[in-house]
Amino acid sequence: MRILSTGLALGFALLMAASASADPLLDFTVPSNNPGAHVTYAGGSSALIGTGIGVTNVQGLATPSNDLVSSLISSGVLNFTTGADTPGTWNFGSGGSIAIWGKIPALGLTSNTLLMSGSFLDAQVIKGRVFRSTTLIIAGSAFLNTINPVLRTYYGLAGAIDWSGSFNVQVEAAGKLNVGDKITSSRVLSGDVATSPILPEPGTIVMAGLGGLLCLGVYGRRMFVRRAA
Repeated sequence: MRILSTGLALGFALLMAASASADPLLDFTVPSNNPGAHVTYAGGSSALIGTGIGVTNVQGLATPSNDLVSSLISSGVLNFTTGADTPGTWNFGSGGSIAIWGKIPALGLTSNTLLMSGSFLDAQVIKGRVFRSTTLIIAGSAFLNTINPVLRTYYGLAGAIDWSGSFNVQVEAAGKLNVGDKITSSRVLSGDVATSPILPEPGTIVMAGLGGLLCLGVYGRRMFVRRAA
């Protein structure tokens, strides 16, 4: 009977977890002041390349530990290279790489350290306001990545090995660009890089809970039949 009660509690706990949980998130901030940053696209099937893009802090959102706590990153840099463009579209394919390097002295990371790394699933450049220059937004980008274990542990996600994320960064390029044109910009404005651990789908947790309850129901029925005999 004790086994049955424990199992029922576990099954209901799984169901409650599925309804109450929110995906944890680590959010890296790209500031509006970015001297030394560059974003380029050479045209045709070339990749979109970003180098020297500053990153100032990382914050946990809905994380098991240190939720909403922002950790200062010194000498933080974002570099990326997407997959190839479908010529004339600014729609970039899978492959390439994305990485954030920096120091977080508060967490004991006092030398230049790889904080996040991964590869792209896709990325897109969207044309925004056009006046004397063209505002571009690197958006819709998706990637698979890993997170530095010190960061994972600090935010209560030590066991989360596989992650997925996206980022948006605003860029201003000289001249009036059309979609598919070459891009050369050293004016990178604000944005962010957000990534979450890849967790079981809520439906999977629900099925696990229901499955456990069903098995316990069968077990209880068998015990009742045995005692009746």
